[in-house]
Formats: sequence, structure tokens, C-alpha cells
Amino acid sequence: FFQSKLGHLLLWKFLQCTLGVLLLLQFLQCKLGLLFLLQFLQCKLSSHLRLLDLTPEQDHGR
Repeated sequence: FFQSKLGHLLLWKFLQCTLGVLLLLQFLQCKLGLLFLLQFLQCKLSSHLRLLDLTPEQDHGR
């Protein structure tokens, strides 16, 4: 009986461990996704800013 209880405990610990790892992975994926999104937005913003920077120069050139 004690052995089976120990086995159940180990199994429970193992399951908890795997669940924790899965949650961690999901969390990391979320973080990565957010980072990619931020990089994409930064790219968009920088290109927009570059366009804004270019327009006055072109106007001055005329």
C-alpha cells in the first residue's frame, strides 16, 4: 500500500512538473510573440518616421 502511495506521489509530482514546463513554454511563446510584434511595430514606426523625415527634405529641395 505504501509503495503504491509513493508511486502515486511520484506520478503526481511528475505531472505537476510537466504541467509547469508546459505553462512555462506557453508563457515563453507568448513573450516571444509579443517581442516579434513589438519588433514589427518598431519596424513599421521607423519606416513611417523615415518617410516623415524624407518629406520635408523633398519640399526644401523644390
